[in-house]
Amino acid sequence: MNETRRAALDAAMKDLPLVAILRGVRPDEVDGIFDALVASGFKLIEIPSIRHGRGKASSEWPSAVPMMS
Repeated sequence: MNETRRAALDAAMKDLPLVAILRGVRPDEVDGIFDALVASGFKLIEIPSIRHGRGKASSEWPSAVPMMS
């Protein structure tokens, strides 16, 4: 991890030391959940890969999730 990413992680953990993990969420549900989490102060949001034929493939997630700076 480079220094820039480490500083961003440290700042996010200082503000709210929690990670939201979106399991069982369909890509069409992501926007609303993501927006609510960000509005609540979350800066660390994980969307796990989907495997074994359940749900959408992880390759479909990037178009469903906006990038945060």
